[in-house]
Amino acid sequence: MSEFEAAVRLKPEDEDAHFNLGNVLANLPGREVDAIAQYEAALRIKPEDVQAQFNLGVVLAGIGRLPEATARFEAVLRIRPDFEPARQVLDRLRTGR
Repeated sequence: MSEFEAAVRLKPEDEDAHFNLGNVLANLPGREVDAIAQYEAALRIKPEDVQAQFNLGVVLAGIGRLPEATARFEAVLRIRPDFEPARQVLDRLRTGR
């Protein structure tokens, strides 16, 4: 994690550094808000990043921010309609399963 944090400090315009730091933080208990911030930073740089949109949606859903998560999964499908994981999660959110 410290390497990704350093990369973000050195190159704040590096979408991959934000994305990777978001991935690390998303897997640490209690760091979801920090992960969200990193995914959002990555998406400000590269809004069409399907994986960052998807991962952000997963974290948002995991902390109960379902309308925001739904919006992220819908964004994924606008960019890549064939991204089946987003379609599956979105279907579960919509049906409450």
